[in-house]
Amino acid sequence: MREQGIWTSEKALKQTQILRQIGHLETQIATGKNENGTTMKLSEGKERSIDLRRLRIDLRELIAERISLESNTAEGLSDNAKFNFLVSQCTYHESGEKVYANMEEYNDKADDEISFNAAAALGELVYKLDRSYEESLPENQFLKKYKFVDEDLSLVDEDGNRVDVDGTKVNEKGWLINDDGSRVDRDGNLLTETGNLLLQGEFVDDIHPEAKKPKSPAKKTVKKTVSKTKEESNEEA
Repeated sequence: MREQGIWTSEKALKQTQILRQIGHLETQIATGKNENGTTMKLSEGKERSIDLRRLRIDLRELIAERISLESNTAEGLSDNAKFNFLVSQCTYHESGEKVYANMEEYNDKADDEISFNAAAALGELVYKLDRSYEESLPENQFLKKYKFVDEDLSLVDEDGNRVDVDGTKVNEKGWLINDDGSRVDRDGNLLTETGNLLLQGEFVDDIHPEAKKPKSPAKKTVKKTVSKTKEESNEEA
């Protein structure tokens, strides 16, 4: 892939550097010692554990990119075909009957739940994947021991609320939330369910003039005429 310019020497060097950093931090966390041999503070251990998590994410993204590139090569396509054939031939119902008649049928149903679980189970056997691998990592052992994570290895604060690496509360979907449980961005602005900023400001309207109120009809004035009594008329006469 390097000859084709798909996987460059820069990316290979970056992967090597990340692996070196991971090994360095793993040793510090496992021994509880700084580079100078002094005992590490709990806050330092937490910071290094989170740094180690970030490095593993970077490494996985890099590896995923390489695997994606390799899967498009002739060798990668051949390996995928072999794996799909194994899944199609090794998947059975509880009754002992095969789930797929052939590899073509498996490929046609590769996106359904049975096919996904079958491929995942076979992948664990073929590639020796361990379901408890994440828990066995030094940083997660540390974070769990000192109650910085919950049973799902999600970071939590002192009150047990899920938080991100910066200490901001998050919900089960990983969205940032405020104390009221509403979704927010990093600056605390309210967001919609789709992640867009929520319109909440009030503005002074200098564009739309107020509608003129209709004038109330003028009240009719009624002149009162006072009839004079006979006595008043006689006096005037």
